Amino acid sequence: MKIIAGIFVATLLLAGTAHAQLGQVLTPSAMPGTAQSFRQVDAAWTSLASTQADGVVVTQYVNAQDVVFAISWDGPIKPDLRQLLGSYFRVDATLNPIGNVSEQASGDLVVVSRGSMPHFQGHAYLASDMPAGFTFP
Repeated sequence: MKIIAGIFVATLLLAGTAHAQLGQVLTPSAMPGTAQSFRQVDAAWTSLASTQADGVVVTQYVNAQDVVFAISWDGPIKPDLRQLLGSYFRVDATLNPIGNVSEQASGDLVVVSRGSMPHFQGHAYLASDMPAGFTFP
């Protein structure tokens, strides 16, 4: 499985960037203003980190079925959660957009956001798609 995941990651490196919203299958795409870095973490999942033009590092965690099961962010501003969460964004509407710690769980989705200007961190994940034993680094 590690060899297959490694080939997938290598293919993405050669093809350019990759992007998917939470719960979607990861596919190569062009994302202007991002720098990509890839790493093989475990046979059950891989991560893809991108630094956006605004300095926010967004990491996508992909399971063995190539589905983005979790996303984390760290940077000077809060990222566009509508873009990252996709169809799950409607659930995130009550998160405090300017800081402190906010945690929300609704069905399969868990979103944790903390921070204030100039440093925001957070993560969102789909519990049903997470590989066994996964924890955020």
